[in-house]
Amino acid sequence: MKEKIVRLTKRICFLPPVATLMISIPSFAFLIVVLTGKINIPALDYIAYILSAYALIICVTAILKIINFVRNGVSEHPFMKWLLSVPIVEKFIHEKISEQK
Repeated sequence: MKEKIVRLTKRICFLPPVATLMISIPSFAFLIVVLTGKINIPALDYIAYILSAYALIICVTAILKIINFVRNGVSEHPFMKWLLSVPIVEKFIHEKISEQK
């Protein structure tokens, strides 16, 4: 039983870098919207607080993975390789990179 709980906790808190970023960035953005007072619904306030707490936990536990992910290059990640295999996405990204140079 204890092993199942430990395994479940690791699955919930220790996510891959892409999943961590995809959860934490919108959660923090939602919290900013709530804290600025643009949403005055108490239930949404509590949801924003819970999501941002979870995002903080997964960011802290995955910070080294995120740093290595960025340092090694985003294009080396399997998800990004798959995404870059789509011709439209690859064309869009290469246009944006060439515009920056």
